[in-house]
Amino acid sequence: MNLRQLSRTWDELGQRDPLWAILSHDDKRDNRWDLHEFLQTGRTEIEEALAYVARFQPDLPRRNALDFGCGVGRLSQALAEHFEKVDGIDIAESMICQARTINRHGAACSYHHNTAPDLRMFPAQSFDFLYSNLTLQHMPPELGHSYIRELCRLLRTGGALIFEIPIRPRRDRSRLGVLLSKVIRSAQLLWLRSVRGQPVMDMFGTPPERVRKLVVESSCQLVDISESGSAGPDWVCQRYCVVR
Repeated sequence: MNLRQLSRTWDELGQRDPLWAILSHDDKRDNRWDLHEFLQTGRTEIEEALAYVARFQPDLPRRNALDFGCGVGRLSQALAEHFEKVDGIDIAESMICQARTINRHGAACSYHHNTAPDLRMFPAQSFDFLYSNLTLQHMPPELGHSYIRELCRLLRTGGALIFEIPIRPRRDRSRLGVLLSKVIRSAQLLWLRSVRGQPVMDMFGTPPERVRKLVVESSCQLVDISESGSAGPDWVCQRYCVVR
C-alpha cells in the first residue's frame, strides 16, 4: 500500500461512515455515533494526555498544537480548548471537509489536507504539542517512520510529542490459533476489497527499538514508553512521549 492508496481508502471511509472509521465501536457502525458523544471522547482523551505530559514537561507552553491524523477533528476541537492555535492534518479530503464543518473554534483551529509523505507545509519547530493516536498504526512502516521523523522535526524546544503505535499482534494464543487468525483476516480483507469493493483498515506494527532510533536520530529525547490499549485487544501497543 502506498500513500495514494492509503489516501483513497480513508477518503472513502470518510464518505461512508467517518465517525465509526475513527472510533470503531461495534455498536456505532453505520453512522450511529452521536456527534456530541463522539466529541466528548476527544475531550476526555486530551485531558488525560495533557495530565500525562505534565509529568515530563510541567511548564508545557500552550501556544501551538498539531493533531496528526485529525480525521473530522475529534481531538483538534478538544485541543483548541487548551491551546491558542491548533492545526489538524489528514490525508483524507472527505475527513477534512467534515472537520471544517464541525469546527467550533473559528480561526483558532485550522484543517489541512496533506497528500505528501512529509509535513513540509510547516517549518521546523512549529509546535509546542503534537499528538497522534489511531493513525500511525494504519500506515505501512516505511511511511509511518517518515512521519515520526517529521513530527520530531516540528517539535519545539520545551514542547512534547505523544504518539501511539502497535508493536505486534498479541501472542497469548497458540501458534495454530495465531496462524488461523492471520489466514482468516487475510481472507476477510481480500473478500472486502476484491469482492465487495469496500475500503479496509490495515494494521502495522513497529518495534520499540526502531521508534527509539528514529527519535534519537531526530535530535529528540524519548522520555517515556507505556502500554496502550488503543489498537484493540489483538495488538500490543505502546504510547511514546518525546521532548526536545
